[in-house]
Amino acid sequence: MPLPADLLRAYLATTYAAATPIGRIELRIGRRHPRFDRWLRAHGQREWVFISACNPGSHRLADAANRARQRRLTRALHALGLHPLAGAGEPDPRTDAHWSAEPSFLVPGLKLPTAARLAAHFGQLAIVCGRLGKPARLQLLRATRI
Repeated sequence: MPLPADLLRAYLATTYAAATPIGRIELRIGRRHPRFDRWLRAHGQREWVFISACNPGSHRLADAANRARQRRLTRALHALGLHPLAGAGEPDPRTDAHWSAEPSFLVPGLKLPTAARLAAHFGQLAIVCGRLGKPARLQLLRATRI
């Protein structure tokens, strides 16, 4: 089933922000992020994923349920030996005034196939991913579990 056009527009307009050792990073789909690339390179990483376990299928859940889902995602990422950085998908109020920032993680070193499986397990419709020197991109998924 294709993603509804209004939801796709909202995903594309969102700012994917995270607290990193070099300060706040704001990732945008279709844009390059040289400052973050320099940090990745310095730490031996070539790729990253921005992922959340909140609001599966883009259906809003209670804050407590989202926190519990994020804790499970954190455990899964740590079990893979990864170090997620706290972040949030910050919707553009011009395209989506009904959503608030969604807790998420920026995960350096997370490979796309693993990220896609993990995100689908948590019922996500999409993740944002990137590689050194390349623009961030939206990766649509088929959710397998909510």
